[in-house]
Amino acid sequence: MPRPHLWGLCLAFLGIACLTVTCGQSDSPKPDPDTQRSTRDTGLPYCQRLTVPVQVRERTSSWTKNDDTGEWEETWGAWQDVGKDVRAASAQDCLKIIPRVPSDAALPDLVMKQLNGCGKTELKISGGDCFSIVNPAPYVKAFPDLEGKKLLFFPIVVLNLGDGPSEIIADRSAKDAEDWRAYQTFYTARGKRLGSVRQPNVEFYFAGDEHDHWHVRDFDDYYLLDHQDQQVRVAEKHGYCMQDNTTYDPMKGQPGVPPEPGVYLEKTSCGKGLPAALTIIHGLSKGWGDTYPTELPDQAIDITGVPDGTYTIWVQADSRSAVTESNEANNSTSMKITITGDEVTTHPSTVRGGIP
Repeated sequence: MPRPHLWGLCLAFLGIACLTVTCGQSDSPKPDPDTQRSTRDTGLPYCQRLTVPVQVRERTSSWTKNDDTGEWEETWGAWQDVGKDVRAASAQDCLKIIPRVPSDAALPDLVMKQLNGCGKTELKISGGDCFSIVNPAPYVKAFPDLEGKKLLFFPIVVLNLGDGPSEIIADRSAKDAEDWRAYQTFYTARGKRLGSVRQPNVEFYFAGDEHDHWHVRDFDDYYLLDHQDQQVRVAEKHGYCMQDNTTYDPMKGQPGVPPEPGVYLEKTSCGKGLPAALTIIHGLSKGWGDTYPTELPDQAIDITGVPDGTYTIWVQADSRSAVTESNEANNSTSMKITITGDEVTTHPSTVRGGIP
């Protein structure tokens, strides 16, 4: 009796197996369409707010079964424009590094508002003197060391009265790196961007004053001086974020002075809410100022243990020369005050420096 041909059986077996697999594939459900999204830059970076305009595009796939293999094959449709958006600008987008300040640059000029002038909120809190004492200071999560201290509160306003903006852009290599590199960007009087010069004296840290943003370290100095102009106390304030939040009425309407709400806004300046930011910007437009009000828990000098008496409050903007200005000699202002227990009296006639 002849034996079956084993090779033929094997082929037949394999054929059945293949048919079984193919049948299984033909029964598989049709996959859902996929959607891809992409963006492409459509304009120049708006570096004052660290954004770049982009066109958003999408494409969607469709699935067709291959009759020969029984497999579903994906085919992509054409890209379609679906809207406009912005992306975050990087330092690479916004920096054209140059070796020195251009001769035709419109320079900023940072000036302190005099200490005997303040807004309605501070006037109400202080009873009309702009200064107030809180004793003992309440617990604040961001500044636990201030709890129970005797604190002298007062607002300060830094104004840019120069011909151009004060703009600092900084970047770093990684989200946990401390190797910030800061650059000051210069413009012509007509607003043309000329380039950016490295500012090696600028350091940053993320913390403080419950604003959740990056600060320029030691930008301002606040001192309490005795009758011999000897330093008695230094302010708790150690950092500063430059942003447009206060108008300077005498310069309203001048060429180059932005209308409200200004250019360097709180929500886009100083890496607001972005502790992992790789690029940040600080800025003060021409004719604009930045107010640090007394409501901030660290906007104060710790005067615990300081005897009653008459003292001088002395404040200076840009104490580390982080910003190149047209006039470096007009950054400070001072005024005498008298401390009596938990009361403070100002002496406006003793104001020196600053802008009314």
